[in-house]
Amino acid sequence: MKASIRIKIMGALFLIALLSFTATIYYSFAGMKRFMSAALSYGDRQGQVLTRDSRAALIKRINSDLINTAVDQARIVGLLQENISGAVAGVIDDLMAGRLYLGGGNPKLFRTLDAKPEHPEKYALCYFTPDTEKARQSPEGLRALTAAIPFLFELRKSSPFIHTAVVVLPDGVHLFHPWRELPSDYDARKRQWYRKALEAKGKICWMESDDRSVICAMAAYEGKRLLGVAAVEVPIDPLSSQVTAIRSGYLSFLTDSEGKIISGSKEFQDFSGSTEELQENIKKGEKGIFLLKSGGESLLATSAPIPGCGWNLVICQPENLAMKGIHDMEKMLKTERELAQHTFERKIHDMGPIYIGISAVILLLILLLGYFLAKQLTRPIATLMKNAHAIGNGHLEHKIKLHTGDELEQLANTINQMADDLTRYIQNLNQAVSERQRVEAELRTAAEIQSSMLPEPISERADLDICAVMKPAREVGGDLYDYVFIDPNHLFFVVGDVSGKGIPAALFMATAKTLMRGFARNALSPAEILQLTNNYLEEENDKCMFITVFCGLLDCVTGEVVCCNAGHNPPVYLKPDGNSSLLRLPAGFPLGPFPQETPGFYSEEHFQLNPGETLVLYTDGVTEALNRQNEQFGTGRLQLALSAAPPGRNTLKQTMKSLLHILQSYTENAGQSDDLTVLMVQYKGAPKK
Repeated sequence: MKASIRIKIMGALFLIALLSFTATIYYSFAGMKRFMSAALSYGDRQGQVLTRDSRAALIKRINSDLINTAVDQARIVGLLQENISGAVAGVIDDLMAGRLYLGGGNPKLFRTLDAKPEHPEKYALCYFTPDTEKARQSPEGLRALTAAIPFLFELRKSSPFIHTAVVVLPDGVHLFHPWRELPSDYDARKRQWYRKALEAKGKICWMESDDRSVICAMAAYEGKRLLGVAAVEVPIDPLSSQVTAIRSGYLSFLTDSEGKIISGSKEFQDFSGSTEELQENIKKGEKGIFLLKSGGESLLATSAPIPGCGWNLVICQPENLAMKGIHDMEKMLKTERELAQHTFERKIHDMGPIYIGISAVILLLILLLGYFLAKQLTRPIATLMKNAHAIGNGHLEHKIKLHTGDELEQLANTINQMADDLTRYIQNLNQAVSERQRVEAELRTAAEIQSSMLPEPISERADLDICAVMKPAREVGGDLYDYVFIDPNHLFFVVGDVSGKGIPAALFMATAKTLMRGFARNALSPAEILQLTNNYLEEENDKCMFITVFCGLLDCVTGEVVCCNAGHNPPVYLKPDGNSSLLRLPAGFPLGPFPQETPGFYSEEHFQLNPGETLVLYTDGVTEALNRQNEQFGTGRLQLALSAAPPGRNTLKQTMKSLLHILQSYTENAGQSDDLTVLMVQYKGAPKK
């Protein structure tokens, strides 16, 4: 949207004032918010320090409570074990004292394996291994066994945790209470607990069983003679129930010597956490607090060893319950922080209307001041604009008169000077345009002259076909091609490339072409034509220009070609099926730079063209054409392009058209940097008479 300078000045003043007040208000509010943030941040830091110290003290107390609770509960389980161990030791003392064999017993309390009682709890089992038949037939032995039954009853009653009491004699006799079923091949002497009891040498030993129980066993000796082994089986679940009834908020479970959970609170039925740290601490015997997971809940846990059996008691407390005091304090601090933040924000919000009202009044005053100031500044500009319109309408002789003593007066003088400069420039431009039109007309004339110097297409012949194209890089170029019949059966043809471009190259080319055509009509050989042309060109070659030439003489009857090369590109020998090769000829020396008086300086080569074969001559404008990646077209691509429309299935014009199309596609319209010339000579064979 267009606007006058007066409006722009007022708008600029208004915008500057508005931005200033906006920045002031913004930074004022930002400062108040920074103050609020600093105050809240200080409160947060103090709250964090308080929370950290409280958390450390609470964690220390929780750790102490957990560890002490675990140790106390482990001692309770240890006392239960001591009670059971004492009962087993008492039976062993009776064995050693021989009291098992005194007074006889009550045979109704005695049942063998093949006589299952109706109430197994009221009976003991006497079991004989296959190697104890002698003891089975001994009345004295049976009375002795019967006498031991009351002691088994007393042993089992000594603790509510004992499930089974057993005495095993060295000869294979077993006593169990209560009565139980056994496999026919059972032999306690092969069990691990029996062997452990023997290894203990009369000391109490505890070991784990395979069916969620532990066994307490002790061997009785008379001197070195083994009297028997007494043992009790204690299930894990009743024993563990003594440690699961801990105060509210605590959980507990038992682990074996490897740290695996064997029994515990109901909550640990879904225990899914990793116990690697627990097992590591148990193996090392370290005390401390570690974290466990149960049902997605974090638990603080510690362990304590249970004397005698190698078990460990693990006590846990939910972390969220342990940290409840900290969480309550953090919640209170958060509430206080939100209240303080709300108070700050309300005060800041109340200041907004006051700032806006003051800013609006000041902005109105600035607009009034800007209006009068802009009116004074724009009056000379209006005068300047009116006079500038007159000059712009073509009245360059018009002069602006402005006396303000400032930059506007300097601008008026500059416009006056510009009008004078424009007058002179237009005069010079008209002269330059006339001169350029004259040069362009001369170039068009030169191009027409150069085009007229090209040979006319030959009339249709049965033995020969010729097709040629020349595209100069500028209006006129330095490439040449020519062909002329020196007699009805001999064709002279030539292709050349002058160094440089433009009119000098075109003039040099015209001279060389005229000389070679004249020498050819005098029936000279190609080598003689090149040598004479070189010497004539050198005499008038002050600019040391040169031209590369390939020429030849074709016998239209036999197809023999005599050719000579003066530094030009080797021609392509093209067969009817599209296969081609380069004619490797001596390069020779270009024409023009130096005189050559030595006879035979240019050597001739002879080769045969068979019917249908074509000789393709070209300049470096073809092979050195560049694409957008600055890659040259090259002789390889030239041969492939010629094979795309082989002359055996196409006319020479079609082959030429295909070549030029492929070349243009390769350069991608990148622009022609050099003159381009192609001459195709096809020998069809001597006409039949």
